[in-house]
Amino acid sequence: MTLPDGSHTTGNADTGTDGTVTFVYQYGNAGTYTSTVTDLVKLEYTYSLGDNAETSETLTVP
Repeated sequence: MTLPDGSHTTGNADTGTDGTVTFVYQYGNAGTYTSTVTDLVKLEYTYSLGDNAETSETLTVP
């Protein structure tokens, strides 16, 4: 995730059955945060960035 000051933090999580995931960043301040999928691991599966319905999400915290 890109933080408002331009630095980065990483995370990982399991998706739900619908393929979505939720991350919670507890130490944030106001600003814009951008989370981007860069990899995926699943047995017997090859990750293809182009198959994603959405690879990045931006949230602005007032």
